[in-house]
Amino acid sequence: MFDSPKIEPPVSAQEIGASVIDGQQGAFRQTVQAKIRGGVSKIELAGGYEQGGRPAGSSSYGREAREELREIARQNEVTFTSVHSPTHVGNLSGFNPQARKFNDEQRHESLEEIRRNIQFAAEVARGGAVVVHTGEFPRVMEEQPWSQNGYKFLGYSEEPGRSARFMVDDRTGQVFETVRKNQIVYEPDWYTAKEFYDDRFKQTKDDRWKWTGKDREGRTINPTDLIDLDGRWIDEQDADRLIERVPKMDDKGQMQTAPRDWDYFEEKAKIWDKKYPREDGRSWRPEEMWIRTMKYQEIGQSRGIANYYSHGVEDAVKQREKIKEALKFYEKLEASIPEDEKWKIMKQQRYSEFLPPETKEPSKWLKESLRETERRIRHAHDGASSAMARANQAVDDLRHIVPIAEYGKKRTFLSYAEAGIEAMHQSNRVIDGKKIDPIFVAPENIFPEMGYGSHPEEIMELVQQSREKMVELLTKPKVDSLHWKTDKEGKLIKEDNPYYNPDFANNPEKAREIAEQHIKATFDTQHVGMWKKHFQPLFLENEHRWETPEETEKRFNGWYKEQVQKLADNNIVGHVHLVDAIDSGHGHLPAGQGVFPVVDAVERFRKAGVKSIISEGHGEEHMEMGRQQTATWRAFGSYIGSGMYGSFSGRPTRWPDVEKSYFHYKAGPAYFVFGAYAPSNEWKLWSEVPLE
Repeated sequence: MFDSPKIEPPVSAQEIGASVIDGQQGAFRQTVQAKIRGGVSKIELAGGYEQGGRPAGSSSYGREAREELREIARQNEVTFTSVHSPTHVGNLSGFNPQARKFNDEQRHESLEEIRRNIQFAAEVARGGAVVVHTGEFPRVMEEQPWSQNGYKFLGYSEEPGRSARFMVDDRTGQVFETVRKNQIVYEPDWYTAKEFYDDRFKQTKDDRWKWTGKDREGRTINPTDLIDLDGRWIDEQDADRLIERVPKMDDKGQMQTAPRDWDYFEEKAKIWDKKYPREDGRSWRPEEMWIRTMKYQEIGQSRGIANYYSHGVEDAVKQREKIKEALKFYEKLEASIPEDEKWKIMKQQRYSEFLPPETKEPSKWLKESLRETERRIRHAHDGASSAMARANQAVDDLRHIVPIAEYGKKRTFLSYAEAGIEAMHQSNRVIDGKKIDPIFVAPENIFPEMGYGSHPEEIMELVQQSREKMVELLTKPKVDSLHWKTDKEGKLIKEDNPYYNPDFANNPEKAREIAEQHIKATFDTQHVGMWKKHFQPLFLENEHRWETPEETEKRFNGWYKEQVQKLADNNIVGHVHLVDAIDSGHGHLPAGQGVFPVVDAVERFRKAGVKSIISEGHGEEHMEMGRQQTATWRAFGSYIGSGMYGSFSGRPTRWPDVEKSYFHYKAGPAYFVFGAYAPSNEWKLWSEVPLE
């Protein structure tokens, strides 16, 4: 007899649903009825792609088709538990990996697709989950908080030394790679405060240059702060003062440069956390320090060019005025002198010792000098103004270049909050004379390499912060511009909030309750198992050895269960995709046919009140039709009815009791004959008379 897991009470066959995909094996009408005949009572409707020119997805079903699906469910006493959005909706941040850009139009189109699926869920499923794949933006696994707390994850083996860091221009959404951890960058070696004071004291023996921890104006400063030639503190965030930094010079009078590695920028970020703490509590990132270093060099170079061009411009302007006065004088003089006397005031100019001198009237020489002076002034003006414009542009860029996570999370949380509000509105509808069940938008943890939202702790943050954003939208009359309008400093302006609801403004706890009802995660049991390929073995210090693969697998399964329990305890999950896998690749095996603790995960979620469970274990349907459900029922020891069928003890009947049996009698083992003992496959009459 099958040794079923100790789940009290066991998961019944009716509790485990199945998914059908529109377009792959026909329209929902055909695929739904096929699942019903296979004994399924809960079904997820998954939007697909067009097949052979036939439209697919929620938009291809009109009013009558939607009514027909509701009638199929009613007549067969089945429930549509969820609607799965098409997989081409890969995120709600708008991130386009091909263009390496956050695209506003893509975010809008994805959100509109989710709204259409929410409406479809209202009109066909009469409530339930609307599943959306995450994968919001790229991030480096090994530096995430969840990879620092005893469980180490690596995206790939070279990640600690060669991983790239991404920044975003929040004006355009353009993503660019800033630096890789193994890169070395050079910058001028500037004097720090203590170095400068110590050097000056050594040179002058003047007690005023003794290091006391204060600058020449009495301001308390740190030893690593920057300083100007007068010993005054320089604010590193003030780009106008950076030009006053003091460079170190070598014995040849050349400016020294210093190599900067990733450790330097990590340490500088920690210093800035103390020196320039942010109002929102966010820490400075090493990549921000890197981009500031590069931009400061750009600013310094541009301003240096501007100063170079500006040098002597004032003198040139004064010279121009003098030339103009002299020209006026000589023009009058030349007009008053007879032609045969002008030779007396002629001036010679020699361009080269190898060329004869040229003789001209003074006014002509002055006109040429005036043109040359004006040309130099225009050249200096153009060069200086262009260089200053580049410097000022770089200063402005610094206000808009932000880490990818900071930018991407804002857009993701806003999108899910807006989708949650749409789910709230659709949940108030009355269909066929009855108020529908609550609809919730359900972000699903996708493959680890797809980016933010795939790790269990990321999906928890996504859900929690999206709920908070939804509460803000429901309760605040003015919010940061949803149209991304900014002031002159690049900060989002406050605008009237189109989602504001006075009823919730007076009752924020009710708004929070509503947000929790309409934003819940979908937990895919197999996608979490894919983290196994990124899970790093431990070095056991006491035993001076690395973990064995078996020990690592055991520890991974412990981590898996911890994550499930954390999600369950925090009321994050509302829907489960029940799938197993034999390894860390992407598989779709029925529960119990793989190596992951998926049965344990479902038990934990059931105890937390999660009732929407869908089997996506269709990977062995080629072996045996219906195995997606039957193998899953066996793994759970599922009840299928009362004791009359398959058991005469009066206790409820479980699927393992009757699988492959005939009126209580279990089929015996199969026997096969191989090799020379096997009968020939060539069929003949007993008389061996040929048929022809």
